[in-house]
Amino acid sequence: MLRAGRDVRWTIAIALLLTGCAASNIARDYVPDPKHPDGVAVVSLTRSGIGAQFNLFINVRGIDRQYDTKIVITELLTSSDWSCPALGTIAEDKPCGRLAVLRLLPGSYEFYSWSGSTGSASIWPRQPFSKKFTVVAGTVVYLGNVHLAIGSSGFSVQGGYQVRTADMRDRDLPLLHRNYPKIAPDTVLVRIIE
Repeated sequence: MLRAGRDVRWTIAIALLLTGCAASNIARDYVPDPKHPDGVAVVSLTRSGIGAQFNLFINVRGIDRQYDTKIVITELLTSSDWSCPALGTIAEDKPCGRLAVLRLLPGSYEFYSWSGSTGSASIWPRQPFSKKFTVVAGTVVYLGNVHLAIGSSGFSVQGGYQVRTADMRDRDLPLLHRNYPKIAPDTVLVRIIE
């Protein structure tokens, strides 16, 4: 009996942790509506380089409002849209990650940092970066791909990282429509992050 209670507590704790870092906060049957007071941002988040075993997150915050959260890029306990190898280096031409679909209040936001963890080890950049975007009420906007490449000489400042953006709509918008059938690709505004 005691063991079952402990198992339930662990299950609840894991579920709460996973929902705090979700890559989507809209229902599968979400219908875009110009009358909605909020908007939807769609971005593919991918990674390459060393540290495949690390759970990796990217941070986003509001510029003109209070908002700060982590979004899963890859995590060992959750599925990805583009799978990672279990260990080693992730090839540049075969990045892994997911499509993130976020319902947000209208305003300006930015991706500004990242972090990774595995067991008791953690990594994060010493210098923040800024990839800004805007959410418009009642619209679904595609921001492109935000790709994190972690250097091969370690996680120190010398090892470095790069955050790149690209227009991957030919790959991402069909996946968006498969996952959210009521969001037609031709109704999505395209505003690629620079």
